[in-house]
Amino acid sequence: MSSTDQRNKRIAGLRRTAFATIAALLIEYGFGLFLFGTTPKAAHGAGLLPAFGIVVANGPAILIIQALLGSLIVLGSIMSLVRAIQTRAARVIVLNAIATAALLFAWIAGSATANDPTGPDGRVMGIVTGIAILAYAFVLFVAPKPTEGRTAPAS
Repeated sequence: MSSTDQRNKRIAGLRRTAFATIAALLIEYGFGLFLFGTTPKAAHGAGLLPAFGIVVANGPAILIIQALLGSLIVLGSIMSLVRAIQTRAARVIVLNAIATAALLFAWIAGSATANDPTGPDGRVMGIVTGIAILAYAFVLFVAPKPTEGRTAPAS
C-alpha cells in the first residue's frame, strides 16, 4: 500500500471517528438531560474517582450508562487524536487536541458533579462537551481531502 493510500485511509478513518464521536456526544448529552438529582448519596463528598466508582456501582441505570459512555468517549477521543497525529495535518491535530482536552474536562466535571451535585460542574460539563462537539464538527470540514482516486468533472 502506498503512502498516499495509507494517508487517505487514515483521513477517512479520522472523519468517521469525528462523526461517530459527535453522534455519541449528542446521545450522551441527551442522557444528561434526564439526570438532575440522581447521583447516589454515597458519592457525595467521596472525591472524584471514588464518586465515579460509586456511580457505576450504585447509580440508577441511566446514570451508569452515562458514566460508562462518557468514559468510552474519552478513550475514543484519545484514539482520534492519535489518528490525527498520524495524518500530520496541523489543523486536524489541534482540533482533536482541543476536543480531547474538552472531553477530559467533561469527564472530570461529571465525576465532580457526582461528588458535589450542588456545584457548577454540571454546567461546566455541558459547556466543554459543546466545545468538543464543535471541534469535531470543524474536523469534518478541515480534514484534508483524499489525494488519489479523484475523477475530473464531466464536461
